[in-house]
Amino acid sequence: MNHAMIATEALRWRLAALEVEPRSDVAAMAAQVVSCGDPVVDSALRRLVSGWICEGLRPELLTSTWPDEAVRGLFVRRPELLDALDEMIGRAVLSAA
Repeated sequence: MNHAMIATEALRWRLAALEVEPRSDVAAMAAQVVSCGDPVVDSALRRLVSGWICEGLRPELLTSTWPDEAVRGLFVRRPELLDALDEMIGRAVLSAA
């Protein structure tokens, strides 16, 4: 799986859910934060992918626009995964600064 693509979709979904307009290109931000090898980002991605698969969502959907209703249900049932997304956003913002 392409971690940068997963991070891109994760960041897009979370920023849209928070109604935040990104100040830079989300794909570039995701690629940068993933390429840093930050253990916080690596851990967040592992938790997100594991939770996604455990909930029965198809893995190939991780790298395309997330199905909003299914993903919202995932985060309702697994709110700790929102924390993982927020950790990635925090690191992405720090790496973009």
